[in-house]
Parts: sequence; C-alpha cells; structure tokens
Amino acid sequence: MKKTFKILLRVAILVVFAVLAFSLFVPVYDFDEPVAFHGDVLVNPYQNVDCGHWHKANFHAHTKRYGGFTNGRDSAPVIDSVYNFFGFSYAGVSDYMNVNQSFSNKENFIPSYEHGWGIFKIHQLCLGAHDVRYIDYPFWQTLSMKQHTLNKLGETSVLAIPAHPDFVDGGYSPSDFKYLSNYRLMEVVNGYCVSDAHWDSALSNGHLAYIIGDDDTHDVLRSTDVANCFTIVNAERLDAESIIDALVSGHAYAVDFRLRKGETLDEKKADMDTTLPWLVEARLSGDTFSVVMSRKAKTIQFIGQNGRVLATAEKTDSASYVVKDSDTYIRTVCNYPDRTDVYLNPVTRQTSENVSIQRLDHINYWKTAILWSACVIVIVVCVCFLRKRR
Repeated sequence: MKKTFKILLRVAILVVFAVLAFSLFVPVYDFDEPVAFHGDVLVNPYQNVDCGHWHKANFHAHTKRYGGFTNGRDSAPVIDSVYNFFGFSYAGVSDYMNVNQSFSNKENFIPSYEHGWGIFKIHQLCLGAHDVRYIDYPFWQTLSMKQHTLNKLGETSVLAIPAHPDFVDGGYSPSDFKYLSNYRLMEVVNGYCVSDAHWDSALSNGHLAYIIGDDDTHDVLRSTDVANCFTIVNAERLDAESIIDALVSGHAYAVDFRLRKGETLDEKKADMDTTLPWLVEARLSGDTFSVVMSRKAKTIQFIGQNGRVLATAEKTDSASYVVKDSDTYIRTVCNYPDRTDVYLNPVTRQTSENVSIQRLDHINYWKTAILWSACVIVIVVCVCFLRKRR
C-alpha cells in the first residue's frame, strides 16, 4: 500500500506539473460584456443568393493515420470517391494535427486539420491551414485557454471553427459562447451531436457565427457514418476561395439527414436523391422573412433570442415570419417526417448592411504575470520534491 501511494503521489505531481507547464503558454484574458445584435437594418445572408448553385459539401473526415490510433479507417482517395458517389461537390479531409496533402493539386483543395488532443474533446476545425499548431491543453480548459487557442489558430488558418461543441461534458459549454469571439463559423451539426444551444448562446450575445454541418466520419464505407450531416454551400465556382467566401458570407445551410440503420450505401444514395430537401428561397421583404423549401416539412420553426421558438408552421413547404423590433436575430429550422432537419443561417439586426464582428477578449498583463510567476514557483517546488524523494 505504501509503495502504491508513493506511485500515485508521483503521478499526481506529474499531472500538476504538466497542467502548470501548459498554463505558461496562456495569458489571462479579461472579457468585455457582449452586446446583442441591434440596429434598424435586417441582414439576410440569403437575400441575393441564386438558389441554382447549391452544392453538398463535407469538411470533416478522418483517414487512417498514426497506425489507426486516431480511429480512421480509409484513405483520402476512398473518402473522395464515396462522397462523389453521393453527389458531393466537395469532400475535405481533416486528420488530427495533420494536413493531408493528397489532393493539393486540385483547384478546390482547402488544407485542413482537426486541432485538439485533450481528454474533453475541445476541438477546432481549421480550414485554410498553412501551419499546424501542436500545442493543446490535456485536461480541463479555462475560458482564457479556449480563447487563446482560437486566437492562435486564427493566425495559422483562414478559419478556426469550434468543432462539435456539445460532444462531451466538460468541453465547450453554451455559457462559453457568451464571451468567446474571433471565430466566424461554428460546427453546429455534427455526426455525434447537434450543438444548437451553443449556437443560440453565441447569437444571443451578438456573435455572428454562421453554420456548418459535417459527418466527422471515421469510416465512409459504413452507411451510418457517411452523408448524415453536411453543409449545402452556394457558390458559382467551386475553387477553394469561393467555397470559403460562401461560408463566411452565410451562403450555406446545414442538413442533419435522417439516419436509417441497416441500409446499404446504394439504398442511402437512392433515398438522398429522392428525399433530400433543398432551399428554394429565403427572402426578406420589408420586415417579413419568407422561406420556401423544395419539400413539404413537418414543421418550419422560427427561432430567436435565447433559442426561443417564436413561430411554427406545420405541414407546409413555405412559411413567413414578421420580424419584430425586439427580435435580435431569427434563424429557421425545417423538420421533416423522416427525421431530416435543415438549419438555416440567421437574419440579424445590424446598424448597416456591413455586418459587425464583435471582439471581447483583452490580455490582462498583471494577472498573467501573477499566474505565470505562481506556476513557475509551484513547478520548482514539484521538481525539488521529486528530486528529494529520489
């Protein structure tokens, strides 16, 4: 028992040492209070979109890497061929901490990877990455750590996107997105979870984060792991720059396609070809926002501040909502009898047609100096203790 206690004590000290050592990479941030969307101008990202240019896209998929340790089963060419089979115009690969260069010669190649190796799955999808940031925090993360990671990833990627925020307890929480900023997209729809509460928290606090949806697939040869969650992007051209521009402009929406166990890939493709609903129109006329879909939905819901359902239309392919002066944003969800859900980007209140991007974080240098000094002192004490025990 005494020997076991000594081993556990040393392990605990090493864990503390690791946590404190990683803390030395992170400044302490202060956060301004957020301001909800406001103004007399309603901005609809779909207002001038030509609905003849919708394309299916998936940005989150894993190949077999590191000897299969990271739970990838297929190669990049296999992933590409399966998504082509399902009629996708873009199929991205986002291996953990690695940019897969298999299709770097393609015009639509977007160098991407998934950042994060901590136990609480606080991950970020990095699109347009020109470098990989290997630093992450293995255990719990403070709000400063989460913000610092987004900031640093934004320096080495065009887009640093919070990935599957609702994946596990202890990761991102909805309250985090009251203050987190410096990101343009959120992966709300993912093969493992739908993080609409996190999205509503961001939107309710004035953070303009547009949506993407992804399979986050680890085996495209399983029908339950492919073509379930994806993004519909509106772009005339399908080069990398046009795709990214469409995403950050809100010219996209996410689909959570119904999952039916036991069907083959051929059966799933046939179902998708015949039943997948498409956005026909999403238009503002004065203060009236109207949505038209290609298929009759079970319900079309209009959702506003704090995720509250403001209006619901049933058994219809079109619905309208009159935006009230008190509405800071309106987002639309179309639910279908086969359990397919379509999530549209929000209409937001702005002071002008040029949407504002809110930034709340500021480094507190005094708090940072105190924290880092304390960490160094504890690390020195831990080292001295271990050397003395040895």
